Amino acid sequence: MTTPTRPARPARPRRGVAMMLVIVALGMGAVLATTYVTTKSTTSGVAANAARSVRAAWSGRGAADVARAIFETDIDWRTAIADGVLIDNQSVFGATISVECTDLTGAIPTPDTRMLVVTVRSRVDGVEEVEQKIFRVIADGALEDAVDFSFDEFTVWADARFGVDATSVVGIWPKSPEATGLAPVKIGLGFVGTPGFAVDPAAQISRAAFYTPVDAMAALHGVIDSIPGCAGHETLPVHLSAYPASAPMALSALPPAAAGPVTISAITQTLAPGYYPSLTIDNGAEVLLDGAAGDYAFGDLTVQDGSVLLIKDTVRVRIENGWVMKSLSAVEYATGSSMLRVFADGAIVFDNCAVGFDRSVARDPIRDPFAVDYFKPKRLYINMIDNPMLMAQSLTVDNGALFVGAVHAPKAVVTVRNGSTLFGRATGWRVSVQANSMILGDPSLDPGVAFTRTDGVLYDDPTLLADALAAVTPGADAATAEAQVVAFIQMGLLGASPSPIPMGSPVPLGTPPTPRFPGRVFGRDWPERVMVFEARSRNTGGGGGGGGGGGSNDGLIQNVMVEGATGAPAIQ
Repeated sequence: MTTPTRPARPARPRRGVAMMLVIVALGMGAVLATTYVTTKSTTSGVAANAARSVRAAWSGRGAADVARAIFETDIDWRTAIADGVLIDNQSVFGATISVECTDLTGAIPTPDTRMLVVTVRSRVDGVEEVEQKIFRVIADGALEDAVDFSFDEFTVWADARFGVDATSVVGIWPKSPEATGLAPVKIGLGFVGTPGFAVDPAAQISRAAFYTPVDAMAALHGVIDSIPGCAGHETLPVHLSAYPASAPMALSALPPAAAGPVTISAITQTLAPGYYPSLTIDNGAEVLLDGAAGDYAFGDLTVQDGSVLLIKDTVRVRIENGWVMKSLSAVEYATGSSMLRVFADGAIVFDNCAVGFDRSVARDPIRDPFAVDYFKPKRLYINMIDNPMLMAQSLTVDNGALFVGAVHAPKAVVTVRNGSTLFGRATGWRVSVQANSMILGDPSLDPGVAFTRTDGVLYDDPTLLADALAAVTPGADAATAEAQVVAFIQMGLLGASPSPIPMGSPVPLGTPPTPRFPGRVFGRDWPERVMVFEARSRNTGGGGGGGGGGGSNDGLIQNVMVEGATGAPAIQ
């Protein structure tokens, strides 16, 4: 029996496949189109933001240049930044600009602030760029300020010889309030030839600019320019010499406080004012000199064996023969405003001690010069006065001693040796740094208006200044020389100085540009990492003169003249 077979069903047609392919193709096209449109839109936005960023950056740079221009004028800008804001949300260069000014610590500047950090915030359609500059702003100063024969502008002034051996250092004190600023260590030379220049090529001379007399020989300049780390040399328009100070007459006529030598040992005592033929402080004693009580004078003064000379208020001291600080002794201040003024005839020796620092520094077996706290050097000022009866004067910092102060000793041999450090400044007939020792300068001592300010009032007529120096009475002291030079120049040169222009004063159309004095302002990029890069560039690039050094970007800061935005200082 056969089974009948079921007839095969006819194949169903495949419906919708073409439609699916069409839908997939349309979806892919939509995705591609959306991606294209989005990419085009995003690219356009990125390009627009990039353009805004560039506009904001250049507007910020222009505003920083405007700030510099303001600092270069007689406009009373210091009053305007009482709140730290120089320009507040003003429309400048197609951007909204804010310019803030602080000191190096970020605080609102005071009238005495010379180092200004300028922060410019520039916004264009929601895109913000920040530009920062650091400016060192120096006022012009009066003629009386410019004629300064204490030579405080120089970290070192050497009249006849300057020597630094291969193991020693001359540079910036890192704790100085202007250590991260723009000023170099200034080294002034009173001699003209190479015999007086004894700086070893291996000596560490850092951020230093040498100033030589107008008649200095080319050979001296060549030797100076070959020193690694040197910021170059600048030739002063005149030949300068240092003049010694004189002691106040009152210090030479003090009543006797003791008939003979006095020793104070292992006790605490307030010393009565007056004249002491000889005073020795030893065995850990503490002796207070109180400036409010009167003046002091000593034939000889010795402080030793961990003893402390404590200074209260402003103390004036005359020392006729010698002053010795040794064996862990210290000169310490009783208050933050205490100062010591010393007028000495003979020899001064600081040996294994700390002068101008806390006693803990003197007793520290390490006595690290880079770890000590900052003290203003001019709180301790030593004047070695001219005494024709003495054949030689000297000041020696020896055997790991640390001294912070200012020394004016034009007739003396000043020596820093055997691991010692002088913080501040020194003027000497001969100045030597030997045997792993250092002189670390404090740029804040430089008034910025004296002999190295060659665009200042002293050099309106350099011939007149040279004539004034030549007319100084032979043998004059520093104060007399200053008065004679000022009087000579005043008779031949000075007129009225322009009055300050208040901030925001209207500037009539058609008036000449606001007078600007570029020598008042030195600037460069900020923050510090840029300065480090520039320092490296300067050291490798070479060149440059004193007062700023080569390789900085000071020349890149353009001098922009604008008409002053609404609410901003008016500069033409």
